[in-house]
Amino acid sequence: MKPVDGCRGTADRPDLGIVASTDPIAADRAALDIVYGLTSDPELRKEWEREHSVEVLDYAERKGLGSKAYRLQKID
Repeated sequence: MKPVDGCRGTADRPDLGIVASTDPIAADRAALDIVYGLTSDPELRKEWEREHSVEVLDYAERKGLGSKAYRLQKID
């Protein structure tokens, strides 16, 4: 997974690997948390969340499409 978009602060991000799950909502939330964790600037994170409409994950969870809860497991 390598973030590729025009948002401020996303240039030259490293390859972060692959996120996989049987729950698409959990996989998306985990991927977002990994990418957003690359910044220590809370305002930049809010900007990214607005730009990428992450509130859709809240809606999907309320509709029963999955859960935002996840547990990361590293596989070498």
